[in-house]
Amino acid sequence: MQSLSQKEKVKKPFWPALVIFLALGLVLIVVCSEKNLFLFNLKPHESSTSSSIASNSETVSVETYYVPVAGFSSSFQNLNLEEVQSSLKNGDVNLQIVIPLENREELLSIFQLGDFPLAVTTMPRTEIYDYLNAHSDIVSFLPWNEVDFRLKTLKINGTSLWEKQVDLEKYPLKFVSAETKDQSQNLPQYSSQNLIHLAAVGELILSRGVAERIIKYNDVLYPFRKVNAVLSSADFTLATLEAPLVENCAYARDTMVFCGQPEYVA
Repeated sequence: MQSLSQKEKVKKPFWPALVIFLALGLVLIVVCSEKNLFLFNLKPHESSTSSSIASNSETVSVETYYVPVAGFSSSFQNLNLEEVQSSLKNGDVNLQIVIPLENREELLSIFQLGDFPLAVTTMPRTEIYDYLNAHSDIVSFLPWNEVDFRLKTLKINGTSLWEKQVDLEKYPLKFVSAETKDQSQNLPQYSSQNLIHLAAVGELILSRGVAERIIKYNDVLYPFRKVNAVLSSADFTLATLEAPLVENCAYARDTMVFCGQPEYVA
């Protein structure tokens, strides 16, 4: 009995060794994981899908520019923004305006209104083109990319969106919306640098009275001096030469002979 109790006294507990073994194993696991020595990854998997969705959901500001338009028989050339706002707010009959149904909310924001009065007509955009040409005293406002050859575009506060030097920061008919990057890439982007300007002058007859002034002032370009700035600012200028330019064309004011000198081509 005495020898058995002595053995029990000298018997050492095993749990300290177990703790040390587990600690070493944990250290080994951490090191192997950091060095990618496992055949599998112990780190949480970062989803590329979620990061892609987050990237695509980022919003950007998109600017939509509106253009005042009227029928071709209309006498309107320029609109004053304050007068337009007053007409829309009070239903002024002196300036009748029709609003495209699809752009109603955006135009309310542009003109800083809560709602349009009953006197303001609203209709689908597809009907506005013919409606304006049938009513010369009515104007409307369309997104720049919805304007086509059926309508005459007007200036607003003396500014036209079709001018290459237009200051878009100060252009008054602008709606700013927040869109995702993917959505913004599918929207039409306005740039004045993409505009192509055409100038057309109709028929040119460099004979009779016109030739008389060219000879008088000894200036081939005299007939064009006052319109030179407009014509030279266009990318393309079109004209119809109605009288031939031939050698030895005698100047005659009161005859039916229409011809000019070859040197009239500058």
